Amino acid sequence: MAKDWRDKKVYYEWAVESTDEEGDIHDVDHSDTFPFDVLDEEPTCDERWKGKVKMHLEIALKRYFYDAYGHMDQSYAYMKDGKLPVEFCNGKRVPIRFHKEVARKMANRSKLPNNK
Repeated sequence: MAKDWRDKKVYYEWAVESTDEEGDIHDVDHSDTFPFDVLDEEPTCDERWKGKVKMHLEIALKRYFYDAYGHMDQSYAYMKDGKLPVEFCNGKRVPIRFHKEVARKMANRSKLPNNK
């Protein structure tokens, strides 16, 4: 996260979650930009779980915000079929700039030699 993120009323961050079939999150990485480079990576989990649970990656845009009382809260917008939803889980709209970032990076990704 940026060092001055608490000075902002709203802050956005990408999260890549390694999740099992039960929905339990085993590992989370964060990024300031859309992490398209992880789309072909294997999910990570603790050694004791390897081979015991089926894992997959979830990518979400997180929205951190402070309420009127100064308490920090967050909401999520999970990608589905390579696209962001229109709204976060709390009903706030996902800013258009993030839809554009995903579209631009996914288009560039499809031009790479190893992608179809």
